[in-house]
Amino acid sequence: MYNILIVDDKIEKINALIDSIDEIGNKEIEVEYELELKKACRSLENKRYDLLILDIQLPSVAHRTEVNKQGGLQLLQMITDVDVFKKPLAIIGLTAHDESYEEVES
Repeated sequence: MYNILIVDDKIEKINALIDSIDEIGNKEIEVEYELELKKACRSLENKRYDLLILDIQLPSVAHRTEVNKQGGLQLLQMITDVDVFKKPLAIIGLTAHDESYEEVES
C-alpha cells in the first residue's frame, strides 16, 4: 500500500490531483489530504507517508486564512527540525505562482 498526503488550501487543486492519481488505476494507493498546515502536522505525526504533495503558498500555522508565500516551506522546515514528525519518503512541492517558485527554487 502506498500512502500519499496532499496539503493544499484549494480543494479544486486537491480534487484534480486525486483524479490524476486515480487515473493510474492502482488500488494500492491511498490518498489523504489536509487543507490546513496544523492538521497536516497532526497527520505527519501519526503516519508515515510515501509521498507528500505540498503547496508552497499556504496559510501559516498561526494564520489559517492569510496566505503566506512560503507557508509550505514552514511545514518542510518543521519536518526537518522536529523529530516528532514521520518524514515522508518523497516530497513534491507545487505552486501556481511563478514568483513563489523562483523564490524557493533552491
